[in-house]
Amino acid sequence: MKNKFVFAIILLLSTIAMTFYACEEKVEYDFDNIEPIIFSIAGPAVATAHGNIDFPSRFSVPYRGGSTFNWQVGAPGGTIVLDPDYPSIAFITFNQSPVNTTAVVTVTETTMGGRTSPPFSRTITLNAFCPVNLADWAGTYSGTRPGVHGPSVTMAPAPGMNQMTVNGLAWFVSNVWGETWLGGPMGSAVMEFGCGNAVTIHPQFIGNTDYPDRYGITGSGTFDPVTRQITLTYNVFWGWVGATGPGGGSAVGSVTTVLTRQ
Repeated sequence: MKNKFVFAIILLLSTIAMTFYACEEKVEYDFDNIEPIIFSIAGPAVATAHGNIDFPSRFSVPYRGGSTFNWQVGAPGGTIVLDPDYPSIAFITFNQSPVNTTAVVTVTETTMGGRTSPPFSRTITLNAFCPVNLADWAGTYSGTRPGVHGPSVTMAPAPGMNQMTVNGLAWFVSNVWGETWLGGPMGSAVMEFGCGNAVTIHPQFIGNTDYPDRYGITGSGTFDPVTRQITLTYNVFWGWVGATGPGGGSAVGSVTTVLTRQ
């Protein structure tokens, strides 16, 4: 009886050991059997053909450990920098183009087993870029609508390309209405110079005051590179609710002014 009991214990322990061994057994992964397929490229649908490597566009495909990725960009071409840790991420700077165009971004994946995926491509819309010497536009400007914007408007280069920071377009909020800016951009707006001598103030938040309203601005116009004049139509909005459009209503209506450098 005692021998049967010992035998049963040994059998049970052997079964448990074999179960653990089976669980721990590792099957070598056959990298040669991986079939790489890329289904999509994530990234912006629209970029600017500015050629400045300090402002690239980020594109990516799903990452697989051990794989390498080959990125290419068609005409007008561009510079490609891969993420050092994840080569499935590419930072692409499209070459400068003075006209609107498109570029085809293509990528393939090669696995550890040496198998390469079919190429996957995506077409990117490229906005034209016409470089402007921002130093030529920095300074103080007088305007034809005093009482709406300030007696003078100042401009200085902004961090972005072809962009200037404009101060004074919301001057009336504090100097006519008597409100106090509560930090933030303090009524400043970023204006972008573009091809065709165009200037644009994209919808943007310009600050809070001691009244409940928030303020935003949007505008567009042209610049004259000879006379250094800017013809600008803009709106300042109160009740601002976001960075993509106006809020409660217009604070000043549509204002057209000619800014002349002093």
